[in-house]
Amino acid sequence: MTAAAFCPMTPLLFRHLSGGADAAGDLRAAAVAAVHDATDGAEAVTVLVPVDGREAPAAWWDPSGRVAGGRPLGSQVGEHLLELAGCTLPATYVACPGPVESRLAGVESRPADVESRLADVESRLAGASPIREAQLNEPGTALLVLGDGAACRRDGAPGYIDDRSFAYDDAVAAALGSGDTGALAGLDEALGAELLATGRLTWPVAAAVLAPVSAELRYRDDPYGLSWFVALWR
Repeated sequence: MTAAAFCPMTPLLFRHLSGGADAAGDLRAAAVAAVHDATDGAEAVTVLVPVDGREAPAAWWDPSGRVAGGRPLGSQVGEHLLELAGCTLPATYVACPGPVESRLAGVESRPADVESRLADVESRLAGASPIREAQLNEPGTALLVLGDGAACRRDGAPGYIDDRSFAYDDAVAAALGSGDTGALAGLDEALGAELLATGRLTWPVAAAVLAPVSAELRYRDDPYGLSWFVALWR
């Protein structure tokens, strides 16, 4: 991989949905800049898209009707960010659903440590999921990783309020800012699901295939009780 941009997938990244005051203006600017920097000099881009339930719908429709819907929210946001960044590279969109066991039974049997968690993700890359490791390791490929942090940081947030959100998001921010793949892969997946953190589905996949030399957390905020992060790994 040449570089990776980590961005939220909120619909507010569409300007016409962000209100007259453009509540997501700073976020959009940071995300577009990160995508531009990650894809500069690349030959292709792969977009990791969370798909699991209400917070990461497999079929999303723009309430204003201005964007053709029916595809995963993350795919539509990723496509929009690439367009805003002026990126015309060939793009592959990869759905990252929750584990099969979790979808069927509601409870995942989690690895005991970070190494086994990475091995579990790598096994999904190799065959258990639509993702293929070779697809993410093509020379000259940039990565766009979509996903949000906890959605339970205040009253009125999608998941109301859960005090565990703060430590969880602090750990995410530290991992993204330092390029710590082990910490990113080692986030508690069950807790992430309870906190409605859609990044739990894509961050471990990115951690399994990236070895950054440098990392920068460019944006962090939670104006609606939902954490948004923008980071650039090279």
